[in-house]
Amino acid sequence: MTSVLQLAAELVNNVLRQPDVPGPAHVARLRAQKFGSVIVPKVQSAQHDIGVFASAASSTIDGLLRQLSAGTPPANLVASVHSLGKDCAAKRSVLAPISEELGQERNGFAQDIAALYLQQNQLSSEKAGLAAKREGWADESSQLHTRATIVDIIGSIFPPVKLGDEIAGLIQYHKTTEEELADLDRNLAEVNSNIQSLGLLISGIIGLGHAVNQIVSTVQNLENAVSLASSQLSDDSHFGSAATPATTALFLNALKSSIGTLAADSRD
Repeated sequence: MTSVLQLAAELVNNVLRQPDVPGPAHVARLRAQKFGSVIVPKVQSAQHDIGVFASAASSTIDGLLRQLSAGTPPANLVASVHSLGKDCAAKRSVLAPISEELGQERNGFAQDIAALYLQQNQLSSEKAGLAAKREGWADESSQLHTRATIVDIIGSIFPPVKLGDEIAGLIQYHKTTEEELADLDRNLAEVNSNIQSLGLLISGIIGLGHAVNQIVSTVQNLENAVSLASSQLSDDSHFGSAATPATTALFLNALKSSIGTLAADSRD
């Protein structure tokens, strides 16, 4: 689990390094930020606590096996097993809400990815519209330039012809056209920048989503291991009047194996 948590933290940092884009991209960015600052530390804390419990439980079971070998009756060991059971149940109660929260975050990231693709399509459509509009204004600018040239030539050939108003109108309209083109260029640059940033964000969120899926699966495995150990620890039939040192030892060794699985799941 440690490696996938580290990977998730790195992916969150990569997402947060991307420029912020309004709309669904901003929402996805906030979710990634929350996952890195709130969810990952919760999982790491639970992982640490379960690892500590598993190590202590394994040592306790080794001590019980030694007592059993030294002749201690199985019934005298049941209190220690019950104590371990309470500790294990406490870890289980911590894991359950974390597992539920992880499931909600996984669904949230899936929804974010769908919304990001939709936003990407909308930006592409906006870019196409702006590009078409710019092409129209560029044609208009070219035509105005041609008309101005013609008027200028006519004025130079036939000086008496009064073309002052025509030239002034062309100059003013050409200025307006150039301003429109400048605005469209700025808008296109902004949309292109957003499209590029959104593409990087989508890749980052998809990668983070895969890491979240791995964390969900790992926590579920850990939860199952805790449940199994808790169930075993609540079974005191191996310490009753009918129990023998041999059957109790078999139970304790099986329990130690389950605790070992729990320890491994908390590390991997």
